[in-house]
Amino acid sequence: MSLGDLLVFSILCLLILDLPSASGRIMLDYSLARGKTRAMALIPAILLGSLLCFAAAFAIYVWLSDSLRTMRDLLSWSALAYLAIHVLRGLQIRQRLRLADNDNLREKTLFSTLSRGFLSQIRPGLAVAIAALLLQTVDSPQDLAELGLHAALAFTVAGVGAPLIQLLFARQRAARLKRASLGKPGAPKPRTRFIARRAVSAGYRRIAA
Repeated sequence: MSLGDLLVFSILCLLILDLPSASGRIMLDYSLARGKTRAMALIPAILLGSLLCFAAAFAIYVWLSDSLRTMRDLLSWSALAYLAIHVLRGLQIRQRLRLADNDNLREKTLFSTLSRGFLSQIRPGLAVAIAALLLQTVDSPQDLAELGLHAALAFTVAGVGAPLIQLLFARQRAARLKRASLGKPGAPKPRTRFIARRAVSAGYRRIAA
């Protein structure tokens, strides 16, 4: 891969890794609850999970390139279609994400948070997406060892950059999630101000009876 191909591959991997996901949610919740300095400890665990996912993606790429070498155009178009589906699915996940209530984290210790961050990056869909990026950016067959080393270095840069971006813009993204969770305000209805209090009072009277 040329330097330009490596740069394009790294930027595309950064965009894919920055899509809404479980690891991004963990980074967001932990940075808000514990602070950005402590949340930086999650980056190595997330990076390690991403590298394992990249290893699986590279194996998928090698297998597809070797077994379907005569169908290169079909592979390229199929990879492009899968990338589009993967991005759309990530945008749909963003609509379902919610912040932890009162900054309460599911994990009570740093070790449990690190393990969950590591496991959250081992996703079959992410591995297939990275393999699709390799099919899009690698033009001609070349030495697999050299290709794997260069692609791994470019992916490592993206694997470090994505959680750093999520960490730096945690408050802005949290505010966006809060606005989305509030939804549209309901229409004002007259004479309904004391309905909740009356219902509670009626409930207490019924219990007392």
